[in-house]
Amino acid sequence: MDLRKPFYVHLVTALAAAGIAAAPLDRLSKAGGVGLVAGIGSAVAAEVAQRHGSRARALRSQIEGLSRQIEEKEQQLRSYENQLDELRTQLQQREEKLQRLDLAEYQKLLEQLETERQEWRQNAMNLSEQVQKQEQQLQGQQAELDHLRAQLRRRIEDLAQADTNTIVLARSERDFYREEAKSFILEILSRAADQVHKGSRVQHILQDLIQNNHANEGKSYRQRLREDINHLFRDYRKWCDNSYEAELHKLGFEVVSEKNYVVIRFRGDNRYQISLAKTLSDQRAGYEIAQNIRNKIFGLTEPT
Repeated sequence: MDLRKPFYVHLVTALAAAGIAAAPLDRLSKAGGVGLVAGIGSAVAAEVAQRHGSRARALRSQIEGLSRQIEEKEQQLRSYENQLDELRTQLQQREEKLQRLDLAEYQKLLEQLETERQEWRQNAMNLSEQVQKQEQQLQGQQAELDHLRAQLRRRIEDLAQADTNTIVLARSERDFYREEAKSFILEILSRAADQVHKGSRVQHILQDLIQNNHANEGKSYRQRLREDINHLFRDYRKWCDNSYEAELHKLGFEVVSEKNYVVIRFRGDNRYQISLAKTLSDQRAGYEIAQNIRNKIFGLTEPT
């Protein structure tokens, strides 16, 4: 035997001679990582087989044992792979189920939120309607209260002056402020007394009525209202919501803003309505607006 050759060459030659060269190449590769080598002369193979027959048989037995172990390991590996695939399948199924559950819970939460939102909106609408009804009822009750107060004042005045010289005038118009009607009547009587013949009987009667009746509260309120209107529109050139609207509300006017003009109503009564342009060019326009308002809510010529 040529000792200079690698041992695996002699081993392969011996295996080939012993009849195991036909084993699968891949199995031999797994067992020892050695491939079969062809091209060895038959004479050399026979010599090697004779000298190393027993050793080759032992190696063949060892290789067969290793092959069986490899097959067993491969079977175990395939079993593990099958188990791993099964676990992966179960995991995927659980993930899909979890996703479906999450989606269902999310959808349920959305439906619950939508239901609560609709309930909140309906409650808000109901509350708004109730507030509007309460405001309307309050306005009606306030108007009725003002009317009853006016009747009570007239009744007290009637009782205080219940004698043959008392004059009672029935009316249905309610006062917008205290002693409004009485102050107007006394103002008109005062002006009429100056226009009739001096020393006449009618003048004496008018002067007597004026002297025995007073409406100082109504007269002073009307005077303050006149001055406030004059002051507010003295320098009026352009409408300013934050300024004019707030002041007009204080004076008892309702304000409705349109595109190019503003409508104001005294005490919310459409009979006493005045339109104002939002932008003016005439310097005297403010004075004329104040005069129109005074004429509408007073109806008396300005005192000289």
